[in-house]
Amino acid sequence: MVKGNIRLKKVLSLVMLGLAAFWLTACGQAEPVKSTPVGSSQGLVAPSGKITPAATIAPVEAVIPVNSPPPPPNQRIAIGNTAPDFSLTTLDNETVKLSQFRGKPVLINFWATWCPPCREELPLLVKTHQANIDRLVILGVDMDKAEDTGIVRDRVREVGIEYLTLLDPKNEVTNRYQVRAYPTTLFLDKNGVIQRITVGQLTEDTLKAALERIYSIN
Repeated sequence: MVKGNIRLKKVLSLVMLGLAAFWLTACGQAEPVKSTPVGSSQGLVAPSGKITPAATIAPVEAVIPVNSPPPPPNQRIAIGNTAPDFSLTTLDNETVKLSQFRGKPVLINFWATWCPPCREELPLLVKTHQANIDRLVILGVDMDKAEDTGIVRDRVREVGIEYLTLLDPKNEVTNRYQVRAYPTTLFLDKNGVIQRITVGQLTEDTLKAALERIYSIN
């Protein structure tokens, strides 16, 4: 009887080991490891190579076709390249072109009313505009849909934004500037050359460093 119990225990042990191996193999093959999408919970890799914490960005649906060919090196949105010109309308339906500000440093801030980190950095941009009104042009490019213009106007009034707010409801400029997360801010020197790209919510330190850079260009 004792020997029978020992044999039974051995058989049960082998069965359990076999089942464990089966489940481990099945679970390992059930779903392959997926790459982390842009704007995921792990953060976004900025052009500098640093990871912007996910808490400071809002993901954006891809508007650039995955299989689209990359633009020529001199047309890419990269530090050292000239920012491509564009035309957008303001909340007052006036047309504004980027090139009309050539000769002054420009800060382009891509944002949306539904984006929490965008809303949080708006007071800092308002303060920066007031302190640099004669030295710096700030363009806030909003990508809310056309029917949401009233929401944008309400946000502008609420925060006290006095710099230009431009509307990009079809994401044409957002697409051209390869924006993948909000907020994204570009700093151009007075010659229209991109000197800094910040992905994620601005801080006083990052803003100060970027402004010092674009102000230093002759």
